[in-house]
Amino acid sequence: EWGLAIIGIEGPIAEAEIVQVVWRALGESGLDEENLEVRVNAVGCSECRPSFRSQFNPYLRGRLARLCKECKRGLKRSPMRVLVCSEEKCRIVANNAPQVLDFLCDSCKKHLRGFLELLDEAGIPYLLDPRFFRNGSWFSTLLFGVSLKSKSSEGEKVEAGEAPLFFVEGGRLNRVAELVNGRKLDVAAGSIFSDIFSRSFVKGEASPFSPAKAKVFLVQLGELAKRKSLVLLELLRKDGIEVRESLGRDSIKSQLKLAELSGAEIALILGQKEALDSTVIVREVQSGIQETMPQEKLVEFLKRKLKK
Repeated sequence: EWGLAIIGIEGPIAEAEIVQVVWRALGESGLDEENLEVRVNAVGCSECRPSFRSQFNPYLRGRLARLCKECKRGLKRSPMRVLVCSEEKCRIVANNAPQVLDFLCDSCKKHLRGFLELLDEAGIPYLLDPRFFRNGSWFSTLLFGVSLKSKSSEGEKVEAGEAPLFFVEGGRLNRVAELVNGRKLDVAAGSIFSDIFSRSFVKGEASPFSPAKAKVFLVQLGELAKRKSLVLLELLRKDGIEVRESLGRDSIKSQLKLAELSGAEIALILGQKEALDSTVIVREVQSGIQETMPQEKLVEFLKRKLKK
C-alpha cells in the first residue's frame, strides 16, 4: 500500500493534487485513462452529518424487513453499511434513501464545489456518486476513489453484487488527525492498494510513485492561478519535466524560499495576469533574472535551459 498525505492545507486543492498525482501515475503504469474513473462523494462533517442521519436512520428503520440479515444486525451500530451492501434488496433500499448531498453545511458545499472545479480544470473526468461510501471509514467532508470504469458509468445495467474495485481511495482526514494531534489539523490523504493495483493490467516495471529530484518549482498567486496551476503541472509532467510546487501556500515569498531550499534551478511564477494571458514568468532561482513567455513555448524553453 502506498500513501500520499498533505498536511496543513485547508482547501480542496490538497485532495485535487493527490488525485492528479495518482491519475498521472496510473497512466504511466500502463492503465488506459479511458478505462479509469474517479468517483467522488461528500460525506459530511460533524456539523451537517447529524442532520443527514436524522433522516437516513428513520428511513432505514421503516424498511427494516427489506434489508438483508447483515444490514439488519448492523443497523444500530453502522447504518451506512446499507449503502455499500452488495445484496440486491439492500441496493434497492439504498437507491431511494436520503442523500447526504442534500444536508451539507455551507463549508462542505464549498469544499466539494471547489474540488470538482479543480478536477474540471485539470481535465480529470469524475462521477459524483451520492451512494459512494466506505463503511467505518475515517474520511470526513470528502471521499474519492479511482477504479476501472464500471458498466453503470457507461449506461449498462449492473448486476446485483457487482461493484467497482477501487485501487485508490482518499479524502479529508481532519477528524482522525484531531484525535491523534489533540487539536484541529487539516489533513488530506490517499492510498494506493498495490495488491489490487497490480491485478489491474499494470505492466509491473519501476514504481511510478518513486520521488524524483525536480529542477523546476511552480509558484502561484491567486485562486485563478491556483486552478490553472494544475493544468500547467500536468503539461510539464507529460513532457518529462519534473516539477515541485506548494499550491496550498499563498505567499510568493515563502514559495520562492521553498524553491531555493528544494534545489530547483528555475521558478515558474503564475499570477492572476499570467493565468489570464496564458503566460508564465520564468525566474532563475539563484540570480533572480526573469522573463515572461507564452505557456505554449514553455516546455521547449525549459528543455533547452535544463540541458545546459
